[in-house]
Amino acid sequence: AAAAALVTFPSFRTLGTSLLASAGIIGIVAGVAAQSTLSNLFAGFQIAFGDMVRIGDTVVVDGEWGVVEEVTLTFLTVRTWDERRVTLPVSYFTSRPFENWSRGGAEMTGAVFLHCDHTTPVALARAHLEKFLTTCDTWDGRGWDLAVTDTSPTGITVRAIVTAKDPDDLWTTRCAVREELVGWLAREHPGALPKVVTAPAADVFEEAGADR
Repeated sequence: AAAAALVTFPSFRTLGTSLLASAGIIGIVAGVAAQSTLSNLFAGFQIAFGDMVRIGDTVVVDGEWGVVEEVTLTFLTVRTWDERRVTLPVSYFTSRPFENWSRGGAEMTGAVFLHCDHTTPVALARAHLEKFLTTCDTWDGRGWDLAVTDTSPTGITVRAIVTAKDPDDLWTTRCAVREELVGWLAREHPGALPKVVTAPAADVFEEAGADR
């Protein structure tokens, strides 16, 4: 306003023009400097009114999962499973894809993979898993399965699927199933455990020729 007033006087017109130009340059510099802040602010409004993330939601950010502990207009705090706090700008959730495990319900399905020998009694392992899940407190009873999902010259891949009411229980259930199946195979069917061939190929061929 002062610069515009000075422009009306012929003797101060040059000074007023310089002040107006300087004000324009300062405005541009301030706008560029505040771009990140304004971006976070608008992203905060988008999250607040778009209901993208809420306090208590279980999310996966940067490959780690945790629970949203605090949401503001400029930043968001996630408490990871090992009690660390990860603070992220809210623009992270509007500019990158992320997983929200709490949208539509917290129930989850997880898988446990075991590498076994070709002689593994899959039917017996399936029956044992069903029996074990009835005693597992963290299994929610919605579903389970056990099947061979892959094979190779050295063995097979067995996949067990289990369900739980939330991510914490799913993690506990997966660990319990993995420990139980490995322990059961070691006790009842040690031949089903994966084998590592250490004999040289020449010795194997010589033994095969001797058997003939």
